[in-house]
Amino acid sequence: MTRILLVRHGRTEDAAARRYSGRRDVPLDEYGREQARILAGRLAGEAIDLALTSDLARAVLTAGIILGGRPVSAVPDPRLREIDFGLWEGLTHEEILARDGEAYRRWLDDPMAPIPSGECLPSMVERVLGCLTEAAGGPSWRWRTGGRSRRYCAWRTGRHSGGSGERYLRTGR
Repeated sequence: MTRILLVRHGRTEDAAARRYSGRRDVPLDEYGREQARILAGRLAGEAIDLALTSDLARAVLTAGIILGGRPVSAVPDPRLREIDFGLWEGLTHEEILARDGEAYRRWLDDPMAPIPSGECLPSMVERVLGCLTEAAGGPSWRWRTGGRSRRYCAWRTGRHSGGSGERYLRTGR
């Protein structure tokens, strides 16, 4: 069984300002680069045979820092991009509430609700899991992550567990 480590990119200026970046190509800030360096140290003993990354600069740079002097290069794949926040990209929570409060509250209450001019969660999950399943060479693989990535994958696979840690996924493909 293939083991996959999912890593979110380091912090960006948008994240520091609590703005939704989505598909906007915003760079890492200095703190985000430091986060990547710290994670590189923590992963120094891990074997990495393949490194996939979103094609956005913040993800490519994070992967490059983590991989450091390893003999493997990051392979950018647009299927690993963040969800497309459509009209909400670049806006803060407060700005979205002021401009599009009803749709935003609906999405906060139900992440399956559509994002105006954006991407729906099921579509994003399918493209990401498709990429990971293809990389793993089949439908059974392990992953380790936390936060948003865990929620997305848990939703798709029907494993709605709390806490981070290792999970085994069978995507049904």
